[in-house]
Amino acid sequence: MLGAVATAVVSLVWCLRIVAGATEYGANYDLYLYYYPALEFSFEALRAGHLPLWNPFQLGGIPGLATLQAGVLYPLHLIYLIVPTALGMGVQAFVHLLLAVVFMALLGRGLELGWLAALTAGLSFALSGAVLSNLFWPPFLESLVWLPLGVTALARFGSRGRRGWLLLLSLAVAMPALSGGHQNVVYIVYTFALFSLLNCSAPAIGQRSLAPLRQLWPIALAIAAGFALAAAQLLPTLELAQQSARSTASLPLYQINPPFNPLDTAKTTAALLDGAVMPPAGPWLPYVGALPLALAVSGLVAAPMRLRWFCALLVLWGGLGMVAPEWFLKLHAQVPGMSWFRLPQRAFLLANFGVALLAGVGAHALVSGATRLRRAAAMLAAGLALGLAAYRYPQLSFLVPAAAVVLVPVAAWARRGTLASAAAAGIVVLVVVDLVGFSMNRQNLPYLNNSWRRIWQHQRVYGDVAERAGLSRVFVVRGEARWSAKVAMLFGFFSPVDYEPLALQRYGALFYAAVGGLGSGGSKWPFPFQGDWPGSLVGPARRFLQLLGVRYFLFHPEKLSGRDAQELTAGLVRVEMPAWVMNPEARGFALFEDPEALPRAYAVNQAQCGMALDEWFRRVAAGSFDLRRSVMLEDGCVPGGRGRSAEREVVIEAYGDTFVRITAEMEEAGYLVLTDSYYPGWQAYVNGRREPIRRANAVARAVRIAPGHSVVEFRYVPWSFYGGSVISGLTLVLGVGWIGWRARRTRDEDR
Repeated sequence: MLGAVATAVVSLVWCLRIVAGATEYGANYDLYLYYYPALEFSFEALRAGHLPLWNPFQLGGIPGLATLQAGVLYPLHLIYLIVPTALGMGVQAFVHLLLAVVFMALLGRGLELGWLAALTAGLSFALSGAVLSNLFWPPFLESLVWLPLGVTALARFGSRGRRGWLLLLSLAVAMPALSGGHQNVVYIVYTFALFSLLNCSAPAIGQRSLAPLRQLWPIALAIAAGFALAAAQLLPTLELAQQSARSTASLPLYQINPPFNPLDTAKTTAALLDGAVMPPAGPWLPYVGALPLALAVSGLVAAPMRLRWFCALLVLWGGLGMVAPEWFLKLHAQVPGMSWFRLPQRAFLLANFGVALLAGVGAHALVSGATRLRRAAAMLAAGLALGLAAYRYPQLSFLVPAAAVVLVPVAAWARRGTLASAAAAGIVVLVVVDLVGFSMNRQNLPYLNNSWRRIWQHQRVYGDVAERAGLSRVFVVRGEARWSAKVAMLFGFFSPVDYEPLALQRYGALFYAAVGGLGSGGSKWPFPFQGDWPGSLVGPARRFLQLLGVRYFLFHPEKLSGRDAQELTAGLVRVEMPAWVMNPEARGFALFEDPEALPRAYAVNQAQCGMALDEWFRRVAAGSFDLRRSVMLEDGCVPGGRGRSAEREVVIEAYGDTFVRITAEMEEAGYLVLTDSYYPGWQAYVNGRREPIRRANAVARAVRIAPGHSVVEFRYVPWSFYGGSVISGLTLVLGVGWIGWRARRTRDEDR
């Protein structure tokens, strides 16, 4: 019954209020710029029969699976193997909204709420502003739905002591991690810890005994098992994070998102009640619903003490995360994992969760609590609803609090029977109407009206460029405000830029130095580096692009018509593209070649050792470091050499995602340089013998080779993934084995 009603309500909201957008870009732009390309690339690789362990098309190459947010190992993402990506995104969004309702309602039932009260909690959670806004960030929507399921497991384990519930807790830890919602994983685990502490400490204090605290050990083991189950994803991601701008060290305060102004929040909420704002109008719209909030106040009175404290602390935590005062951020930074992320406002999800849970308790108190409590709660809720009615006076939405003023007292005072049930059902309907009934999503979605097709609108142009460029890198000089750097991996050309939160920090240092900015650290940049080129393409910046092997520049029409077009193309040679003459799609595009760019692989016999990175950046910018005759090595360096280039004797014979074979002819010993990313897991073999890879020119790879003919092979062997897979596999086998053992033991006991 509960599942059928939840499905019907979510379907109605989905059809009438969610897939009705018209605004092409707004809060939804990451769906087009990041998630669609990442999902398309990752699951196309799986359909081809291999894991996307390495993505060679962005920057100088970056791990694929380790970037996390595509959720390659998330079981529910298997649908992307059989349906188009855009359709799969829609199915995932719908299914996870439904799971949010069902899992929250199951939590309510686990706390012994009536099914209508449990449904009230589920709908108050799933249709709140903080949850609906995550339609634009799929990993965060997909991860947050597991929060109520984990709390359900903890509540059942605490009340019944059956350890089978801990398997469900492990699942509720592993699934958010596999889905890619990294920040939500941290919040979810701390929420589980808070609930466990309150649930165990209350009886310990009452009994004046430490015995109840012993339940914390199996809970901690279950959480650890959840992380172990997701180790195949987490270990590669943590390895990448250590190399990225968002390492596991704390972000500085100036890179944390600006706080949400409380006055703006109040104005936004008031405008929403007037129907002037259409949620989710922004990423952090803190709308929990007028009626759910009123019911939550009632629930705060009716809830057991430990549940009251649990929800109140979540609301406090989420509220402070939204406002983000400096003292809170400094305290926040002291908690492990909390300061890895730049958006503390996402913690408002926890406030939404607490309010929704209390709303369910409040609804239950109205229809089944003690008479005095029911009346007090009804009066309080009705008073709040009446006060909120003043904001809705000119519109039909005034009927929501007005109807609540009638239905809440009826539900509280009616005897058990048809009238009470009808009033309770009416409250559930009003919760839905209050949250989404008089508002509508205005943001377009990839699975709506084929809007995903805009990503492929220049497919033939990019395909021609990929064919012409071969292994050379291509810099796309675009004029469009919303253009995804990730199109490179969709069309198969190699780009020196990316749009990736876990972009390698060394590229950030090089990019900032290229535009005369912040030197090797980029430490004062107000936003964590995510792979984008921060400024100029001329002067010293051109030399850094040559260093990265950027030979081609594709100009979008808008850039060639600007006043700076002549400056941008200075020193470049225009490439004639006959196929574009008769192609209206290519009208206005132009391809230029930089003849001074370094090849993808080349050889030198002179090395510079022990040079500070900042000093090397300055020499490259000034043109005093000859990139064709020398290489800067950071470790294991053999200095000297006559500085002769041997690029003509270097041939890339095979190039794949995880394997590269190069042959080189050298008159004397030197270094083979491959302008691909230096990264853990890559191994080099020279004539069949393992050789160490050295970091070259800040970001690239180099190996020492002897005089004569050399065959150099680079192989990507990500031990973080393979080791994590072993841990995940063993955990899964142990879990399944334990379930089988318990089932067999139960059967034996029944006999």
